[in-house]
Amino acid sequence: MRTLPKSTQQFARCHNLIFRRGSECRLREIAGVRATRAGTGEELSESLRRIVAGALWISLAHFESNRTIAHAILYRQSEISCNANNCVVCFLAMQQALRVRKIQELFLQQEFVNFEEMCSKYEASKSSIRRDLIELEQKGVLRRVHGGAISLQTRDEVMDFSRLSGSSHDEKARIGKLAASLIQDGQTVIMGGGSTVVEVAKNLDGRMIQIVTNSVPIAQTFWDSKQVEVTLTGGYLFPRLGIQLGPICEKMLNSISADLLIMGIRGITAAGISDSNSLLVASITAMIHAAHRVVVVADHFKFGRDAMIHAANLADIDEVISDTGLNPEFQKLLTDNGIEYKLA
Repeated sequence: MRTLPKSTQQFARCHNLIFRRGSECRLREIAGVRATRAGTGEELSESLRRIVAGALWISLAHFESNRTIAHAILYRQSEISCNANNCVVCFLAMQQALRVRKIQELFLQQEFVNFEEMCSKYEASKSSIRRDLIELEQKGVLRRVHGGAISLQTRDEVMDFSRLSGSSHDEKARIGKLAASLIQDGQTVIMGGGSTVVEVAKNLDGRMIQIVTNSVPIAQTFWDSKQVEVTLTGGYLFPRLGIQLGPICEKMLNSISADLLIMGIRGITAAGISDSNSLLVASITAMIHAAHRVVVVADHFKFGRDAMIHAANLADIDEVISDTGLNPEFQKLLTDNGIEYKLA
């Protein structure tokens, strides 16, 4: 069997440790050699310096980074002191910049990101992620809140109530009217957020019912109602959607029991229902646990769509109210899972 040259073995080990262990690695580990102290740092030999820089280069390619600093380490010795400590500092600085960029990109995709999830996703310490979030908050990218951070970046209509209200309005109006007919006087009904649920609320004025909701637009629907009793959950007010979320909201929902839950969704597939925000998912879970019966209101465009974050299984749903545009394939999916459905 052919034996690889020592320099090649060092390169491979160097690259693997950087890529797998990130900020945990140190030059004395990845080089696998003993270096002598000279001056302020541990001087690297020319060959070892090239091995380390080359591994940095390849590792950065995995993160789709530019190669400026690795290029400087490899070719511009006069501008960067080639001692072990400085090489580690350079690598850690690059890694931190890459992580911040990745976090910023994540907040373009998600409105809320959990703090613990970020630590796990980027394999970084809490203090490192906290510094990253502070930096991005100062740039106006996000706002730190309890348990994570909320995006302040411009998003599309997925997280904007005013735009959602105008989407598939005719279907939502029919769904709202049909779903409202299922609610009986004297019942306690939890109503989740979303434009389709608001259409349900518009058909409940004058009914003798009690409503618990985390949606400000739904509460406003009953502003002048003398019969409907409305209780808001409280919690952090989510920008643009007008939904209250977080620990206060969840604590309130966990303390009540309701006859019925009327909830909207972002997507539904054979895997279950999903949403685009983990903070929203936490409140959805609390609502499902608090209700004796769960009714999902969703136009046919929501079916077959996976909205990134799993919220509940199909087994958690008792009934679905959709429109006549629902594909027979999804009608069969509901029937096969023992879910009643009505089409408006």
